[in-house]
Formats: sequence, C-alpha cells, structure tokens
Amino acid sequence: SVVREKHGSVYSVYAFANLMEAGLAGTYFYRVSDPARIVSYEKDAREIFASGKMIDGKNPDGSFRYSSVADRIEGYKNKYLNSFYGSSVTNSAVAGRILTSLFVFGDPYSYDRKIEQVADVTAGEVEEAFKKYWVDTPGRWFAAAGKESGKKLVFDDK
Repeated sequence: SVVREKHGSVYSVYAFANLMEAGLAGTYFYRVSDPARIVSYEKDAREIFASGKMIDGKNPDGSFRYSSVADRIEGYKNKYLNSFYGSSVTNSAVAGRILTSLFVFGDPYSYDRKIEQVADVTAGEVEEAFKKYWVDTPGRWFAAAGKESGKKLVFDDK
C-alpha cells in the first residue's frame, strides 16, 4: 500500500511468506513506473509496518492516516479464509480438499481446522513474522524487466 498509494510507483503489490525448513518471503511489484526508486519505496513500507503502523487512508490535507495491525487483523483473517476456501464451491473441490487432508495429514478434516488456526493468530505473531522474514533476514533483489526499464533499476537501498 505504501509503494502503491504513497509513492504511486506500481500497479499492484503482492507479498508472501512460505514457512518451511528454508523459509522464503517475497514481495512482487507489478508494472513499476519508477524502477530507480522501487527499492527505497519498499524499504519505506517495511519501516512503517515494522513501527507497528499500516496506512489506513488519506486525510483531506494529503497526509496519511494510520492504524495498527491489531486494528485490522480480523479483516485480514477473513480475507485469507475467503481466498483459502473460495475454491471449494463445488462438490469435487470439497472432495479434493478432504482427500488432500487425508493424504497429506492423515486426517480428512485437517483443512477444516484452518479456520481455528487462523482465528488463533494474534497481531503480535504477525508483527514477529514480519520482523523475522522482512526486517531481520537479509534479502536479494531480482527483476524481470524490459530492456529500457531494466537499465533504470537500482538495487542499492542505501
């Protein structure tokens, strides 16, 4: 949101964290309009979130309104659950979910417990995960860019 709304430099942003033995976190920027500054914009976003704030909107004077993760976590939990279960709208999709639960976890209902697991997540845990994967862990920058925009990319965020 900071990169898109504060700096207006991308069409869309997506972030993820895959929790596994060798964890991986990433941020995708689609249609970057200011490649020379994208790394510094991402750093700005990281610093705002690490301080416990999220952009909530703009004030009439153009300044930003902020909220906390705790203020917004329930909405994000609901969004995640809707996307997770959104594909289970047909009988075959539900059967696939049950079979996957059975084969992967040995329990046909393990995927259905996802709701309880998500409900138990706290704002503090989200902030700790963010700190672990986006703040404290060194990262690398990769880009798929056209010839002209590729020349403008600057990966040094100092």
